[in-house]
Amino acid sequence: KTVNDQTMILLLINPNFDYLYEIKKLTSFLKDTSINSMYYQFRTDQRKPDKDENIYHHFGKKTIIEVIDKYKFNITPYSFNQSNNNYSNTLYQNIRLLLKNENSEDLFIYGRTSSPISILCHSYFKKIVASIPCSIVYKNMLLDLEDNNINNVYPIFQTKKDFNTITDKKKELIFLSPGVQGLPKNIIKEAIRYNKIYLLYCNFKKLERDLIYFKKLKFN
Repeated sequence: KTVNDQTMILLLINPNFDYLYEIKKLTSFLKDTSINSMYYQFRTDQRKPDKDENIYHHFGKKTIIEVIDKYKFNITPYSFNQSNNNYSNTLYQNIRLLLKNENSEDLFIYGRTSSPISILCHSYFKKIVASIPCSIVYKNMLLDLEDNNINNVYPIFQTKKDFNTITDKKKELIFLSPGVQGLPKNIIKEAIRYNKIYLLYCNFKKLERDLIYFKKLKFN
């Protein structure tokens, strides 16, 4: 993964093989290159890794930094970030313009893009609650808030199954940014309690599917 001319490598290791010599040889080579950070992970399932277990920092910095506007965002293995930094800047600036004009004191955000949206828009709201379904993104967001000195954003780690908005009493404004699988029905059912909903999707077919369910629940 390369961000802003910083490079991080994650080495996947099958623990059933003798790997110590290979790690030593690779480490010796990488330290003579421009690699900024290296992690390794023991993994037997190649298709669906357990993303936050058996992963270790080996050398270099623990995070690399993506800059959006003037704010810094921490990237680690399996972090969520846009592959094109210029595109992500344009995307998030457009989101800022939308949310800047909202007449609401509070904002509830769901999804892996919670950190950049919350931090870029924190000055427009009295309070922002961010529900994050990924433990890695949640941990990174805690670093982001500390590094950028943001104190009115409150991240919470919630699995999709456990999603709820009980911390938001007013139910005025919610921003939903699901992954490629779209939104589970339980999240849609909770979201329709809000006066206004913003949707940010990367999968158009899932957006179509979810809009049909919103309509079925009679949300206008």
